[in-house]
Amino acid sequence: MKVTALIVTYNRLDKLKRCLNSTLTLGFSSVVVVNNASTDDTALWLSTLSDERLTVINQSRNLGGAGGFFAGSSYICNHIDTEWVFFYDDDAYPDENLLSSFEYIADDNNAAYASLVTDLSGNICRMNLPFIRLPSTIAELLQYSRSANKFVPDITKPAMVKTLSFVGACINKKVLDANLNSIRTDLFIYYDDLYFGYDLSLQGLNIRFSPELLFKHDINLNSKNIYPEWKVYYLIRNLLLSLTIYKRNRPYSFQSIIFRLVKYFLLTVRQKNKVKYIKYCLKACIHGIRGVTGKQH
Repeated sequence: MKVTALIVTYNRLDKLKRCLNSTLTLGFSSVVVVNNASTDDTALWLSTLSDERLTVINQSRNLGGAGGFFAGSSYICNHIDTEWVFFYDDDAYPDENLLSSFEYIADDNNAAYASLVTDLSGNICRMNLPFIRLPSTIAELLQYSRSANKFVPDITKPAMVKTLSFVGACINKKVLDANLNSIRTDLFIYYDDLYFGYDLSLQGLNIRFSPELLFKHDINLNSKNIYPEWKVYYLIRNLLLSLTIYKRNRPYSFQSIIFRLVKYFLLTVRQKNKVKYIKYCLKACIHGIRGVTGKQH
């Protein structure tokens, strides 16, 4: 079975080195790294690697995670003989048993797989958990905030889910090729993976959450603020853009979107630079309503 790794990187050379070290020790048939116009020594370091499985795509500008995964997916679909593609960022590290575990469970009846993602200490990364069903109304959001059990899978056993995260997602190449345009490059970052998985679900395609597949995500789960502040722009704008992207069968109701916006504005009190944060919140609301897309920070 041929499996490809697709990694997107931007200005995190130290983490990329660990990521690629973990990746190249595994039996991937090919590895594609999309360098999103890094301004550090990423391109230079990548040019020194000689593994014949490795392809490096150096972008002329930073297209964000969405643009990077689209560029890498397009290249794979057009140029690489493979059956499955694992997606992840440069700060995610595959488990040493990833491919042997995947070979055991791989089934063409499933369009994609969602891995179990933890931080470096073994704590579950909730941001990377898929949804069994999306909390799309205010009532469901309140229920989700009290207890997520009805919305996310039990991490101890497999389950069919409705979304996925691009950290540890494994997608059938044929499905990927048929759904390239569902990787919405104009989102830059955030919600690109959730909407992609949701699109697959709307087609009736199967996404399997598989805790047998493990990734470590090198992030801080204890941070109570959004930093850099520009990140909140994409969280708000891309949420509002769902009203334009989906004319029906929307992942979130209008009321629940307003509820989430209020939450982001209330988080202003936790931010280091409150003025900058609130400016990005307001800009995101205006752009989300007007349909402004792409990189805007």
